[in-house]
Amino acid sequence: MDRRRLLASLAAAGTAGCLSAVTDPNGTPDRESTNTLDDGSSDTQRSTCQVSESTLSAERVSPTAEQRTHVVPIEYGAQSDGVRDAFAAALDGETLDACPNRTVTDGPERALPEALAVVEDALQRQRRAYDGEAPMPKWVERAAYLRREDEMYVLDATLSDIELSRAESPAEPATSSPEPSASRYVYVTNTAEVPAGVDLRFTAVTERSEVTDDATATLLVSVRNTGADRAVDAFEGEGCHLFNRSRGGSTPAGLWLYRAQNAPGPGDDGRWTRDREETNSRTYDAYGCGMAALSAGEAVVTRYAVWDDYATSGYLEPGTYRFDVTLRVGPSEDSDDWREVPWWVELAVVDPDD
Repeated sequence: MDRRRLLASLAAAGTAGCLSAVTDPNGTPDRESTNTLDDGSSDTQRSTCQVSESTLSAERVSPTAEQRTHVVPIEYGAQSDGVRDAFAAALDGETLDACPNRTVTDGPERALPEALAVVEDALQRQRRAYDGEAPMPKWVERAAYLRREDEMYVLDATLSDIELSRAESPAEPATSSPEPSASRYVYVTNTAEVPAGVDLRFTAVTERSEVTDDATATLLVSVRNTGADRAVDAFEGEGCHLFNRSRGGSTPAGLWLYRAQNAPGPGDDGRWTRDREETNSRTYDAYGCGMAALSAGEAVVTRYAVWDDYATSGYLEPGTYRFDVTLRVGPSEDSDDWREVPWWVELAVVDPDD
């Protein structure tokens, strides 16, 4: 299978702008650059660029007529000139990479962030539009598609630490049988648009959609600084994270998000709910999380476990649930000049027996 990959190093701590490739995820790759001096001699310098890799690749596919009824493709011709250039580069096999804080003014890589946002939005629309049998086929749930004239392509896309789209084969049947032990499926179906000029990118993807006796669904949520260095009250830790304390509850009530590392163990019979009475009230420790410095291109990523809310009747009731949060953004940790940024993510819970 011939994969063509478009590489864009878009996300990491802000460091000196340079071209680089990721060789060690725990280290900082170096790149040599050679400058020719006026006297004809050369001056070799090493610049450092700490990066995380983002990727986009395309593979031509031929969905069946039935499968096409469930696919909501990105229309190549409807995109901006820059996004079309980025997609065309993926289809033509070009490879691009760039440091996250390097301003790109020409070439197809200048629109890579916008192209990845198009992929994410298209996949959410595709999940919302799906009206087939449960569970949702992986090639609908996980894969975004691009249509150029009469040709269809499936996309692989990752935004640094978040997998946006995975090239699942559409050769499988249009619907597939649920896992015998899966009692529910959870999907990200929508996210809020961030106000213009905020320079934050929120990303939410379902890492695991199945709820079984052995494991519940998991969600990855990322907050990325796409602007200059500044402070945000976004953290990744036991007591301070995006949906901590009361923000872990959904609207309408029914689901609860726990930071995966701190989630309680499953209750009796593998049910993902707290072993408490519905009438038990919740209490929270009184502490503040403050503001944290977030460098240009840096992201805060948290893994959440999706649980039933014990304080409601029923168990992981099918439906649509929303989780809201408001972040504060300011120029520095001790500044009083900050603004509030609202955001939300919407999850759908599906019962395969319905």
